Amino acid sequence: MEQVFLNPVLVWIILGFFTGLEFYLFRNTDPMSKKSITIFSNRKSTTLLIDDIAFIESRNDFTLVRLLNGDDVINKITISNWEDKLPHFIRTHRSFLINPNSAILKGNEIIISKKWHIPISRSFKTAVHNYFKNR
Repeated sequence: MEQVFLNPVLVWIILGFFTGLEFYLFRNTDPMSKKSITIFSNRKSTTLLIDDIAFIESRNDFTLVRLLNGDDVINKITISNWEDKLPHFIRTHRSFLINPNSAILKGNEIIISKKWHIPISRSFKTAVHNYFKNR
């Protein structure tokens, strides 16, 4: 009986089984669900979950990241850089970039979490309407 437990082939089969089981049970089916982004805000590194971001607003020399829980994070990243870092977000205005997962199109504005009304500018109107029409 001791020879069965010391057999290297059996050990590899057991290790392979448990590795496969772990991969199957703990795999991430939605790659965007747990992604985060790290930025510098108030001279310190801040990590934000992408799904927690409601929208990003560009103000004169900084951008304001509004989270779904109402918190704000201020940083120096331009809205164009945000658009490159978050390709699935939608630009609705020269000053706004929204998370479409929590947004609803209503006329000429976007409503996010029933709290914020984000304008849609004329230059982005067609793209925004097409996105929500095809969603």
